Amino acid sequence: MIRGPGWVPSRTLNYMTSNHKKSSSSLKATAASDPDLPSERDRSRPRVVGVGASAGGLEAFTRLLKRLPTTTGLGFVLVQHLNPNYKSALTQILSRATAMPVCEVTNNLRVDADHVYVIPPNTSLRVAHGVLKLKSRTSSRTIDPFLESLARDQRGRAVGVLLSGLATDGTLGLKAIKAGGGITFAQDESAEHTSMACNAIRAGWVDFVLSPEGIAEELTRLAKHP
Repeated sequence: MIRGPGWVPSRTLNYMTSNHKKSSSSLKATAASDPDLPSERDRSRPRVVGVGASAGGLEAFTRLLKRLPTTTGLGFVLVQHLNPNYKSALTQILSRATAMPVCEVTNNLRVDADHVYVIPPNTSLRVAHGVLKLKSRTSSRTIDPFLESLARDQRGRAVGVLLSGLATDGTLGLKAIKAGGGITFAQDESAEHTSMACNAIRAGWVDFVLSPEGIAEELTRLAKHP
């Protein structure tokens, strides 16, 4: 794929900086005084990874799932632009790529660790207290509303991923996750369509720009070192 003029190279996070070398007692004191940090109750729920995709996203998400271990302890929610007039076969297709259970979201479904959840067609999806909430779709933006709700629900534990896709949906969602202290990813030039990822990268809301396989490996490291 030819690199576009607006493409931004990957920025690597360093998890081992001196700023993170705090004592256990210091971390507890900070958590107790800062309402934006995850509470003990928040940390007892699975960490949720919100994945946004559009055109070309099925192939990218399949690649990501194939590289992911089945016991990361993370819950994965795929929000993809789907044709509202056709029944989606995403659940069946993705089930072939992973041994994790894959299911289409129903209203008030709780996110479990090591499960994959797929948005149904013609719906808008949110998450609150680790529970997925469905509504009829009323906007052209599908990814932003979910990622923004994920940022509110998980705060610093939120993880957002943008894969192949057209237009700009997802940029505001990654912005919300970054503002809350979460971690964000975007697919690199391996994406069939790069405009969705490029827009978020140019806006400055992406921590890692990687292939789907690279994203899977980074998520695996993140799960081991929360």
